[in-house]
Amino acid sequence: MPGILITKSEERAQARVEQFQSRLERRAYELYEAEGSIPGRALEHWLEAERELTRPVPTQLMENDDGTLLLRAEVPGFGLRDLELDVGTDCAVLYGTCHERDGRGRIFLDEFGGRVICRRIPLPCDRETGEVKAHLNRGVLDIRVLPAPEGRQGKKGTRHAR
Repeated sequence: MPGILITKSEERAQARVEQFQSRLERRAYELYEAEGSIPGRALEHWLEAERELTRPVPTQLMENDDGTLLLRAEVPGFGLRDLELDVGTDCAVLYGTCHERDGRGRIFLDEFGGRVICRRIPLPCDRETGEVKAHLNRGVLDIRVLPAPEGRQGKKGTRHAR
């Protein structure tokens, strides 16, 4: 079974954030128009767009003595195939779209929030990274970003983690 899609691409990470920002901008503008295009409420429209489209992602980032970065993110409701991680030299971008799987009936109340996450996590230092490993268990994603071996640059590429 394919796992979490992991890429090591600065360009992809930046593009992902810009794409998501554009989506929020469009929704905020739709809210502005729906209320009669009254100026002065841009922040309210932006925050409402975020509430509608996204889900907060509590995260924790640590660095071990050996330079390994440990990132933990709470992503309840998201499965392995729903998540993507782009790791650059200065940030990681966690992106996911939660697909409806429960065909048990109509939803009358849903307080889980948006079905999309897009979280940019600044890394503590600008450096090339080595292997990236990810594990999802009970809605918690644990990511290990190993330092690049000495004398070697981190490889750019794409892989799936289980």
